[in-house]
Amino acid sequence: MLVADDDPDTRSLLFELLDQAGYLVTLVAGGIDAMRQLSHRHFDLVLTDLQMGDLHGALVVRNIRNLWPRTPVIIVTGHPEDLMLRAALAAGAADLILKPFGREDLLLRIRDALQRAGSGIPMTEESPR
Repeated sequence: MLVADDDPDTRSLLFELLDQAGYLVTLVAGGIDAMRQLSHRHFDLVLTDLQMGDLHGALVVRNIRNLWPRTPVIIVTGHPEDLMLRAALAAGAADLILKPFGREDLLLRIRDALQRAGSGIPMTEESPR
């Protein structure tokens, strides 16, 4: 799973929650770094902030749709009034999570998005971290 957020505290929190849930997580500090990762590697799911300093999340969603059309993208934002939010959802974002978010809500939405995309692999103790 790829997490793109320019806020180090949010990245750290997301890493901790997802790692504890058994997901393999790659963290990047912005949209450009996310696109670099996605240009040579597939991820089962992408969590992206909407407002990042280098590349807006709506553009990240659009670019992911071009590279990996079946990869679910969940927008995590503290700015629901952002005009580009509609563009991100129209570009194919699977879901929207508002900050601050709860652990269970986040994990439920991730599981749902993975299942809808057909890549929801049950996690077991033997799953690699």
